[in-house]
Amino acid sequence: MNDNISLLSNTDIYLLDQIMKGRYQAPENVLDAGAGSGRNLPWFVHQGFQVYGIDQNPENVKALKKAYPSVPAEHFQEGLVESLPFPDDYFHHVISSAVLHFADSHTHFEQMFGEMIRVLKPGGSLFIRMTTDAGMGANMIAFGEGRFHLADGSDRYVLNRRQLDVLLLKHKLQLLEPFKSVLVESVRSMGIIVLGKM
Repeated sequence: MNDNISLLSNTDIYLLDQIMKGRYQAPENVLDAGAGSGRNLPWFVHQGFQVYGIDQNPENVKALKKAYPSVPAEHFQEGLVESLPFPDDYFHHVISSAVLHFADSHTHFEQMFGEMIRVLKPGGSLFIRMTTDAGMGANMIAFGEGRFHLADGSDRYVLNRRQLDVLLLKHKLQLLEPFKSVLVESVRSMGIIVLGKM
């Protein structure tokens, strides 16, 4: 039991919710798009999923290969989310945890989002956690192309519900869970979006 807890100890709490609900079933393949240090991957690796990760930082990719020697090295690649080096309809699941809010414009966001949908199999799921405008009111200042200066001092691309609804229609997606957003001390709102590709 303690081993299972340690495998999940750094996992995004809302991704953990999806794990506990049985969203993911080994040996499905999973892409962590913007994997960083790979904090969301230990459970997937241990459970026998076919794990892939991409990150723009070569040091992160090197660290992923070292941290997960049982995963084929070519499954961890240096690259950009907006130009994923994978075929269409390839992954059962894509994870995007705290990545999309680094988009620098509407176009950049749509490129990243579109690529994750392109590589997702029909019937697959896309987990997103990113900044939203839910509950923020005047606590953020727009400075162009979907980017806002937030009260926590950060600059982020911010998704709104109307924009999400347009994406659902455009890409033939459905919400697999109700749209959730967590307001953090009125300085940042983090959305949790779980989408299914039809």
